[in-house]
Amino acid sequence: KNIPLLLTCTERLTAVRHANGIDYWIVIHGWNNNKFYAYHFSATGVDEIPVVSGTGTIHSGVVGNAIGYLRASHNGLQLAVAVYDNNYIELFDFDKSTGVVSNPIYIDGFEPNDGFYGVEFSPNDALLYGAEYEPAWLMQWDITSGNAATINASAYLVGTGGTSKAGALALASDGKIYMAKQNTEWLGAIQNPNEYGAGCIYIDEAVNVWGGECLAGLPNF
Repeated sequence: KNIPLLLTCTERLTAVRHANGIDYWIVIHGWNNNKFYAYHFSATGVDEIPVVSGTGTIHSGVVGNAIGYLRASHNGLQLAVAVYDNNYIELFDFDKSTGVVSNPIYIDGFEPNDGFYGVEFSPNDALLYGAEYEPAWLMQWDITSGNAATINASAYLVGTGGTSKAGALALASDGKIYMAKQNTEWLGAIQNPNEYGAGCIYIDEAVNVWGGECLAGLPNF
């Protein structure tokens, strides 16, 4: 309790179930470097010495580059990172046995949009979704090829958030992926997130937050 693990880092943090089916990896991305820090979390506590992987781009510069979600695929074999200010996503392989992150794939943003923030995998882990903040664009990629050029070429505009700003994406227990629509009373929703293209069906005003106001975030899990 109350033991600092990593003093300088971005806001990106997630957890992945260990290959042993019991423990977890707590995964964080550093600041002013290209390093992932994977901490082994077991019944005995958190191992304070992480597995460090230097891979992909360096997260540095303006503070906006410290903003953006880190998500793990549902099978735990991939990680996706959104880097807000420079407006790109990176996809990585993750080894659930060792905690090692590798094989970066760069996914470029779309001009003149402002900032990828939310990322999420489809339930079957074949598709990746990303939300650009303003104007609110919700994008989809087929990631099954594992090839950067093929993945980037598969980009599909799922929908737009009208005048809202697109925030986090999160898969819910009903099998839909929800999108935070900042400064509105609504969540958007992808109805069939395993379907590539128009078949995924995006509804921009899917869930009303009943008089409250949606901000940019959604729970990690």
